[in-house]
Amino acid sequence: MCEYCGCDHTSLRCPKCGGAMILINNRPVCPSCDNPHTAGEGHHHHEHHHSGEPGGKSDKLARLRFLLPYWIEHNAEHASKFREWAAEARGMKLDSVAAHIDEAVEMIEACNKALNKALEALEG
Repeated sequence: MCEYCGCDHTSLRCPKCGGAMILINNRPVCPSCDNPHTAGEGHHHHEHHHSGEPGGKSDKLARLRFLLPYWIEHNAEHASKFREWAAEARGMKLDSVAAHIDEAVEMIEACNKALNKALEALEG
């Protein structure tokens, strides 16, 4: 969201690859090159366009096309960390804890299946 006027027509561009960046915890991150950037690092281009209807269908479709793969990848990263911690829990003889973490991994995998189907439907 634009800090100046609050509109959705703002994009940060990655200085490394030129791709669109997103804000995570108020820090710009490039999902394409998995490159977090701090505010003082590099030079960021703040492109501000006001054309057409704010938040129109084409803007929302573009945002969805960007977000779905990001969510899928982000969920997979969480699942990987969860698996590591389930193994740690088993090593500490906390089998019940590990089982619950394994259950969370299964839920993330089911979530990603649904998100992949959504992405296929969007692109299909």
